[in-house]
Amino acid sequence: MKVGFCIPNYGKATSKLAIDDSARISEKLNYDHIWTTDHLLIPEKFSYPYGKCLESLATLSYIAGKTENVELGTSIIVFPMREVILFAKQAATLQILSGNRLVLGLGAGWNEVEFQSVRADFKSRGQYYDEGIQLFRWLMKGNAEFKGDFYSISDGVFGPIPKKQIPLLFGGNGGPSLRRAAKFGDGWHPVGASPSEIESGAKKIRALSETKIRIALRIAVNFKEKTLKEREKRERSQLIGGREEIISQILDYKKAGVTDLICYFGDVDLKKINSSATKFAKEVIPSI
Repeated sequence: MKVGFCIPNYGKATSKLAIDDSARISEKLNYDHIWTTDHLLIPEKFSYPYGKCLESLATLSYIAGKTENVELGTSIIVFPMREVILFAKQAATLQILSGNRLVLGLGAGWNEVEFQSVRADFKSRGQYYDEGIQLFRWLMKGNAEFKGDFYSISDGVFGPIPKKQIPLLFGGNGGPSLRRAAKFGDGWHPVGASPSEIESGAKKIRALSETKIRIALRIAVNFKEKTLKEREKRERSQLIGGREEIISQILDYKKAGVTDLICYFGDVDLKKINSSATKFAKEVIPSI
């Protein structure tokens, strides 16, 4: 199982220092990947914690220059709010300049007001999403001529092309996400799902596609030394407890099919995030 660090490019701790520390910790403590979150213009109602959010790809581009080994992932880009050709150019550039370390987690989005603010159509986002993925893949082959409902390209040159294809992981826990993962993707990127939900989702994907895909679970990590009550364990959407309990929970996820674990250490101050990320790397990762 590969393990990643969902860094504080949003929320309380967001700062240049937080990004620098995350890059240093990830590389030094051998995390396999590092992940950024995406929002562009979240409405005031949801300003906590997403109102303070460094742009995802720009942050990863900065981190790429400070690291050599970690994969660079998005968790997740709200794809239907992005203009596809510009996004593809940005992604191709980052893939080339990082030495082929980019992984794109993509999602449909959920906030209608944010879509309206950035002049994106919320109601047609599913259709735009599907066509946009096809256009993105088409461009990454060096092609430009394309005919669809949203894009009509008769002449154009797209290059340079990354030597290694950028993996696409589809975020979300529902049916449309599973279908996209099976049809278009290299992986499924659920958030806070239980082991049984992972097992069920993986089964549905296998029924739709014979291609073996990554299952990259993003989940909150909460070190809590007291033994948990059974009810608290059942209701968790996080890895919670002492070292042994967290390891046991991770092994349940591994058995269910999770290939990549993306750890979110909470919207807390930077010192606590760094402490938890270090503790997890030293005390948990060697046992999973």
